[in-house]
Amino acid sequence: MEPKQILQNFVSYRQLLEFFSTGVYHGRNGKGSIFVWASGNGGRNGDNCNCDGYANNIYTLAVSAATENDNIPDYSEVCTASLATAYSSGTCDEGGIVTTDIGHKCITGHNATSAAAPIAAAIIALALEANPLLTWRDVQHIVVRTARPAGLNDPDWRRNGAGRSYSNWFGFGLMDAQAMVELARQWEGSSMLGYCMVHSELLDV
Repeated sequence: MEPKQILQNFVSYRQLLEFFSTGVYHGRNGKGSIFVWASGNGGRNGDNCNCDGYANNIYTLAVSAATENDNIPDYSEVCTASLATAYSSGTCDEGGIVTTDIGHKCITGHNATSAAAPIAAAIIALALEANPLLTWRDVQHIVVRTARPAGLNDPDWRRNGAGRSYSNWFGFGLMDAQAMVELARQWEGSSMLGYCMVHSELLDV
C-alpha cells in the first residue's frame, strides 16, 4: 500500500473531536455516550498520556491502573489526563485480571490499562443502570466524587482547587462501584460545561 493510501485511512484529530462531540451531545437520546479510554501502557518508554489525543480529551474518561497491592504499575503513564483508576496487573508476584477468552476458556493474564478500562466501563454501566437519566457530564462528576485516593501508593498526592486529592498516576483515585451506584440513585444533575481557553503564539523553532 502506498504511503498516501495509508494516510487516507486515518482520520484527522479535528474529525476525531467531531466524532466524540457527536457522541456526547446526541448519543443515548441526548444524554451522551460515555467514552472510557485506557490511559496507556507506555510507562516503560517514558510515554505521557497528556500527549494522547484520545486520553487527553474533554469527551473521554481516561482510566489508569493500580496493582493488587495498590502500587503504580511499571507500564503506567504519568499524566494529568487520567480521571480515575481501576485494578489491573502488576509484577509477576501480583495477580492479573481473570476474564473470558476465545474457545470457551478463561484467562488469568489480562493486563495493563487495557484491563482497567473495561472494569471502569462495567462500573459506569452499574451507575447508569441505577439511574439511566445520567448525562455524560454527570458520570464524570460521579466518578470524581466517589473515587477513593486512600491506600493508593503515590507519594505525590496533591489537592486541587476544589480541595480534592489528585495524583498524576491515579487520577482522583480508585473507582468505587458501590459508592457510584448510591450517588447515581440520588443524583440531581450537574452544572453546564464551561470552557477556559488560553491563546498563545506558536514558537518558530
